[in-house]
Amino acid sequence: MDENFFPNIHRAKSIIKFFKTIPVTWEADCRADYFRDNFIDDLVLESMRESGCKMLRIGLESGSENMRGILKKDITEDDIIKAVEKCAQYDIQPMVSYMIGMPHETRQDIIKTINLMSKLQKIAPDIIHSGPQLFRPYPGGELYDYCVKSGYYEPKTLREWYAANPGDFLATGKYTWMTDQAFTLDMIMAMILVDKENSRAWPMTPDFRTSKMLLKPFLRKIAV
Repeated sequence: MDENFFPNIHRAKSIIKFFKTIPVTWEADCRADYFRDNFIDDLVLESMRESGCKMLRIGLESGSENMRGILKKDITEDDIIKAVEKCAQYDIQPMVSYMIGMPHETRQDIIKTINLMSKLQKIAPDIIHSGPQLFRPYPGGELYDYCVKSGYYEPKTLREWYAANPGDFLATGKYTWMTDQAFTLDMIMAMILVDKENSRAWPMTPDFRTSKMLLKPFLRKIAV
């Protein structure tokens, strides 16, 4: 799978042209700021639809401009909205991904992400929201260094790395970098359990009730 299909738009166009000659459906990853003149424009989108493109996966990461700046995403909310509008216009299903629990992220930043999900769902009712997934620190970036400085234990071996990321999002005491750990983890838990009977077993704190209320409209649109 190509992690980003479109950086070389001439290469992408040639592949799309070939796809028109065979009975195939396909999907691809791209950035939100590619939907512009002389890149992924209307002619390219029409060609994509004709060639069998069914889905575009777009990493948004956050609905907060401040957090996107910290992540160096270099995309604006206008870019995001235009990308989803264009997908809807050409019958290409958008799948957009988000993270929460990042360093420096506030409760208001998380709520901005949920608000963006709501806005995008109105634009493209068939949209798939991937996440919000919980941020995990991995070596090689500025945010990882910040997490370590904040008290995150840096695994030293492959076994320790496996133990540090067992898939249990709610392991306590590991997220030392979080500004609002209780709310962030309750948001993740609400995403997982909001429609399940065992959600009753999770402590019904005010944060959890708020998280359930915020996420409930997106339940069937969230991919975890």
